[in-house]
Amino acid sequence: MRVWLERYAEEAVVPPISDEVPRRIDEHIAGQMPELAQDPMLVADLHASTRAQWRVFAANLTSAHSFTPLPQAADLARSLARRGLELSVLLKVYRSAHKVLFDYFAEVTAALGPQDPAPTSCSPTSGAGASSGSTTRSRR
Repeated sequence: MRVWLERYAEEAVVPPISDEVPRRIDEHIAGQMPELAQDPMLVADLHASTRAQWRVFAANLTSAHSFTPLPQAADLARSLARRGLELSVLLKVYRSAHKVLFDYFAEVTAALGPQDPAPTSCSPTSGAGASSGSTTRSRR
């Protein structure tokens, strides 16, 4: 399982995955939040934040996680505050992103084939059952 995850993490930080996932997240957020979607500057800050957050998240999939706020995320929060939007708007952005990310990983795991490791049969530290194939699969 660890070998598969390491391969996936390598693929997730470069196109097409590094473009697809932030795009899906941003489209969902924009669809849920017209007040954000109608402001080109907020949309630009959202895109920068989402791309940066995805790259850091994906790059750290196989390591111990520690939370470090990214400058792009702070820029988005400041842009929302400058426009007089409530903290609840920022929280809704994060909830929307989490939903899309959960759905995305549900698709990734549903697309696993018989050559891929069974998540329930492999421990996170073992390489047993690692895939010999690519982790990139059609997501839709």
